[in-house]
Amino acid sequence: MKLKIKLVCWLSLASGVALYAQAQEGGLTPSNLDQAPQSQPAEPNEPGTQPPVVEPESSIRDQVNLADPKFYAKLAVLIGSILLARKAFRQMQSS
Repeated sequence: MKLKIKLVCWLSLASGVALYAQAQEGGLTPSNLDQAPQSQPAEPNEPGTQPPVVEPESSIRDQVNLADPKFYAKLAVLIGSILLARKAFRQMQSS
C-alpha cells in the first residue's frame, strides 16, 4: 500500500514539474529554417527629394603617406608574406 502511495506521489510530482516546464518555455525559439515574418512593404523613396550623393574621387596617392613610418611597416609585412607564400608554394611543388 505504501509503495502505491509513493508511486502516485512521484508521478504527480513529475507531471507537475513537466507542466511547469511547459508553461515556462513559452514556445520554440525561431530558427533560420523558419519563414521570415511578413512585414509591411517599405514605402518607396521619392526620387526628387534627396540630392544624389557624389563621392569625391580619390587616387592611390591620397591613400599613401610616404612620411608615415607605419606605411613602411605595412609594406614590409606585405612583401614578407608574399615571399613566404612563394617559398611555401615552391616547397609544395618539389615534394
